[in-house]
Amino acid sequence: MKIRTFIAIPLDQEIKEKITQFQEELKKEIVKGIKWVEAESLHLTLKFLGDVEESQIDSISQAMNLLLDKHPVFSFKISGLGIFPPHGLPNVIWAGITTAKDTLRSLSHSLDQEMQKFGVPLEGKEFSPHITLGRAKKGAEIQGDYQKILAEHSALPFGEQQVKSIILFKSDLQPKGPVYTPLYNLSLG
Repeated sequence: MKIRTFIAIPLDQEIKEKITQFQEELKKEIVKGIKWVEAESLHLTLKFLGDVEESQIDSISQAMNLLLDKHPVFSFKISGLGIFPPHGLPNVIWAGITTAKDTLRSLSHSLDQEMQKFGVPLEGKEFSPHITLGRAKKGAEIQGDYQKILAEHSALPFGEQQVKSIILFKSDLQPKGPVYTPLYNLSLG
């Protein structure tokens, strides 16, 4: 059986709370068209694997362990807002990463290369570290001046995240939003 999976860095509760408080402010300005990410689902994705065979989870976990086991604990700062794509109507509203970008890109690239062994295709674009705050609802018109909000909060600090672990998650898509279940938790250092 195939399960939808991704590899990500979990966020501390304090950072999740800051982001959630700010999402409430954004909801007052962007009144329609965005599905906001719930606090418990906030994370930084390093590699989206997509649908993999459940029988491969142990092998994927072992590969993560061999690749990242000796990686030191590090931290990154979360600050500012942006959108994907950067021009036109947004598909994603995100919080930016302002430090340790090279470390995050290196981790993502290593995972990208390693996961090919399990039939996961290479990413077609350069990794851009971010925390997704909300996604445009399919076919919905976004109502609100999101460009003004992005400009006003281009340097808004959310905090510094210490990365002590990297997690392989299962993603179950539900009508109310995805439910993420940890399958493997790799401690760094």
